[in-house]
This record gives sequence, C-alpha cells and structure tokens, in this order.
Amino acid sequence: MGLHRNLRDSRARQLNTDDLNLRNRVFWSAYILDRAVSLTLGRPFALAEHEIDVPVHDSPKYQSFTHMCHLRRLESRIHREIFGADVHEASDEKIDCFRYELDAWLLAVPVPIEASFVLPGYSLYDTREFFNIQYSKALRMLLQRRITTPKKEAEGEVSKTAEYMALSARASGDICQHYKVLHQRSPLGWNLLALHSIFTAGLTLLYSSWTRKDRPDLVALEDIRACSSVLFAISEQWPSTKRFRDIFETLAREMMDILQRSQPPDWNGLFPVDTNAFGGESFWSIFDDLVEDDYIRDQFRLEEMMG
Repeated sequence: MGLHRNLRDSRARQLNTDDLNLRNRVFWSAYILDRAVSLTLGRPFALAEHEIDVPVHDSPKYQSFTHMCHLRRLESRIHREIFGADVHEASDEKIDCFRYELDAWLLAVPVPIEASFVLPGYSLYDTREFFNIQYSKALRMLLQRRITTPKKEAEGEVSKTAEYMALSARASGDICQHYKVLHQRSPLGWNLLALHSIFTAGLTLLYSSWTRKDRPDLVALEDIRACSSVLFAISEQWPSTKRFRDIFETLAREMMDILQRSQPPDWNGLFPVDTNAFGGESFWSIFDDLVEDDYIRDQFRLEEMMG
C-alpha cells in the first residue's frame, strides 16, 4: 500500500485533502500499534524508521493522537540507540539526552495540568494521567538496562546509578498510581499491554528496594500497594492474570522478610547485588516461577545478575 511513503506531487494531486489526511491517520494508527506491541513483546518493528518519510499530520483536531505519534518515534530511537543488537553500552550522556527529550515531550502534552475529566463520556486518551503513564513507561524503558548493568563510578562523584535508580522507581510508581486513579474514576478494560506495564513497573519497584538493601520508605510502600491494587482489579476482570497478581504479592512479602532478617554488609553502592548474602536464592526461586519463557528475565537481564 505504501502508506509509509510520502506521496509525490503527481500522486498527491489525484487525492483530495480529506483522503490524504485519512491515508496519513491510517498509517500512523498502524504505526502506534506496531510500536506498542513490538516494544512490549521485545520483537523487531514491522517497519524501520529509516523507511518512513510520510510526515505526522499536525492537526488541532487530533492533538492527542499526534502527540502520541511523536512519542512512539522517540521510543523507536531509544530502542535503536540504547537497546540495539550492535549497542554494547550506551553512555550516560546519551541517556540524559533522551531523558531531556522525554521531559520536553511531557511539557508539550496538549492537556492542561489542572484539567479535570470527570464528566460522562470523557476520553481516556485525553486525560493527563494517560500521558503521564506513557511518559513514565518510556522513561522506565530508557533506564532499564542502565540500572541493571551499572558502571563503576569514581569515589566522591555523584552516583548516576543511584540517580537513575531513583528516577526509574519514581516512573514505575507513577505508572501504578495513575492507572489506579483512572480505574477508580471509571473502570478500565484491561489488555496485555496494560498488564505488562503495571507488572514490570511493580518489579522495578521491588528491584529498586532490593538493591538499596533497605526497607522501602512510605512513598515506595504506597506505590507497591497501588501496583497490588491494580493487579487485583485486572485479575477480577481477567481471571487468567491472577497468577501475576499472586506472584507479585509473594515476591513483595518475600523481599520484605529477607530485608528484615538480613544485616547488610559493608557495600560500596555498586551493582549487581550479592543475592546469596541476602537470602537471594529463595527470592529468585520464587521469581523463576514467572519467567518460564525467559521474557521478563531478558528484559531485566537477570541472567547476568544471577550468574
């Protein structure tokens, strides 16, 4: 169909403006879906970025849609330059550049911060919470490899690993909290993409607490509770997901027990952690029940931490 290519003048003249705009929206709708599914499943994109030259149609009528197109393009670049098969190690400078681009995207969200969408018939995709979730998901993805494969840092320097860990934990907490707010406002219909976002956010929260070798603070506990609440809501509508809810609850309880029983040794703040020193074998044996297909393990690069 060639929807990904910009029409030359001769072909464009054969279509009226409405048809051209429809053609544009059809392609970018398919693009958004492809990127969302591919990033979630860890699969190659159906179409590489360099093969696309059709512009995103900026229309005031479709501001939210257009803004999501821009985010998906940014996520595609992150995936290529941070997680590409030929990328051995991304620099902190590159990570920070992408982070600033994500921050700029969030600031340009076409929904006022003080907007309230409690009227009947409001669109989920025009809420501030929806855009905050998308931002937080992208930020968590950007930082995931860095927080699980940190670099040695010179003594006396501000720890970038600690900074990224805090940012990742906050992004994960925001994912859970915003989903909780949206569901409380009006019950949501759940799908695999939402389940993946919430569950991996919860795992990141637990991982963040685990690497600090300290009990979570009040904010982290509230975020973990929010994750549990949303997973419970999903399992009520989607019974086959109860296993995810139960595993997360078991992991959270086991982690708390391990942290309470353990006396942290002297530790210089570098990762990966010594799981055996903290009862790690029992912790990971519970986690292994989840990752029979190695999908979550691959995302978190846990085989490197456990090997």
